[in-house]
Amino acid sequence: MATESEKKQQGLAAYQTVCDALTHYDLKFTEHKEDLVITLSVTGKATPVNVMIVVNEDRQDISFMSRLNFPVKDDVRPRMAAAVCMANCTLAFGNFDYDIPKSIVSYRLSHCFFNTPLNRGLIMVLISRLVTVVDAYYDRFRALGAGVLDLKNFVKQENEQSS
Repeated sequence: MATESEKKQQGLAAYQTVCDALTHYDLKFTEHKEDLVITLSVTGKATPVNVMIVVNEDRQDISFMSRLNFPVKDDVRPRMAAAVCMANCTLAFGNFDYDIPKSIVSYRLSHCFFNTPLNRGLIMVLISRLVTVVDAYYDRFRALGAGVLDLKNFVKQENEQSS
């Protein structure tokens, strides 16, 4: 088991690896070093994706998160919760979260760095995966949240995508 000092050292090294990767690939980002947080915006095929990367020293992991910014009508919230659960069943890596009271959909994936070397390529694969998943689901979740897409058609599209 790592000591607190070792965890802090490994956390700072992981944070620096993320910053190095983003710099290497010419991505503009904002450092929040005191919190071990990095924010950036990346454009997917169709959707701008805001990314927050959080290094957790205690758990020895890095979380890559993106909040999907769109309103969800009050009467659609239970259907949105069901849709998020259905989407999670098809994901191989990461998961969507839905905060029902605040009506916020987000996607998150994590990677443990305890005794595991990190490198630029791995960081970029994780960011790419996050952007790809958000890009694939954003329009459907937004349409469902607006009441334009019903749950039956969401399920139908989900089944077609996973086939």
